[in-house]
Amino acid sequence: MDKSKKYSFLVVDDEFPIIKIISDILTIHHSVERIHTAPNGVEGLEIYKNNPIDFVITDILMPQMSGIDLIKKLIEYNPDAQIIVVSAFSDIDLVRDAMRNGAYDYILKPFSIEDMMTAINRIIERREFVEERKHYIKKLEAKVAETTIDLRGKYLSTLSTLVFALEARDRYTHDHSQNVSRFSIGLGKAIGLPASELSLVKEGGILHDIGKIGVPDSILLKPAGLTDDEYEVIKQHPTIGKNIVFPALKEHQISMDVVYCHHERFDGRGYPDGLKGEKIPFHARIAAIADAFDAMTSKRIYRSNRSVDEAVEEIKNCRGAHFDPELADQFIRNIDRIYQEKGDEIF
Repeated sequence: MDKSKKYSFLVVDDEFPIIKIISDILTIHHSVERIHTAPNGVEGLEIYKNNPIDFVITDILMPQMSGIDLIKKLIEYNPDAQIIVVSAFSDIDLVRDAMRNGAYDYILKPFSIEDMMTAINRIIERREFVEERKHYIKKLEAKVAETTIDLRGKYLSTLSTLVFALEARDRYTHDHSQNVSRFSIGLGKAIGLPASELSLVKEGGILHDIGKIGVPDSILLKPAGLTDDEYEVIKQHPTIGKNIVFPALKEHQISMDVVYCHHERFDGRGYPDGLKGEKIPFHARIAAIADAFDAMTSKRIYRSNRSVDEAVEEIKNCRGAHFDPELADQFIRNIDRIYQEKGDEIF
């Protein structure tokens, strides 16, 4: 027992002599700093709610509110309430009921100083053990979280390297993921997304096409239109991507949504799930516009690039069909600042 720690007790009993005896015993205990008393459960509960009480010692048979009812209300108010019951041997069934409802220990009347001291020491030792265990668990959780963050960071770094390697195979898609990321951030800022969400949108933007690692070069780098069968293969990349990033992003739904749903269309004609309207995750709707804009303004092996004005006009024409109309409008209104977005200052 840590003798440097001091505790506050509440004694509840309708017999003043019993309150006096228990209070006198508590006074000589080295760990007791403050003693509150109440003649019934109603007043006892009020004192408990309005004062920092560590332990409660209560009788069972009292007017206005029985000890059993007091225990129930204390546990309801504070599930960690620490309670000792004092009662006569003839009330042993009530004592058992009190223990079932949350009391930790009991003392039978008539009791000695030694009996009371033993019960007090026991409940304080239990409290200190519980606090020590909570502290240990908290430190352990913090260590696990720190390790998890470190591992997640390393895993994401590896995934980002894979994305850059993927884009290096095709000089026409160089920087596509970074561009999708920064355009998404630009639109996110325009609509007032908080930094925490912008960070995850950026993360999802960088990784949104990672599933194309599973697409053969013969399809991915084909200098002509795709056949229906080849297009079906391309349509698998959001699912492949989701499976790749799941270990790192499973607790970051926004990033997962961007990777998996950036090819869904507002009219329900997209893939992989054919989601429609607001059933498409909000942040994926942002990424869909950024993805399309960069694709249109970048040269591809099978076509030349469009101007920014032409890409904006296409987004305008596709609002409500391919794109969320409100987000499309925001993108068009803020195109100048979005196009200049650097996308790196939020980290």
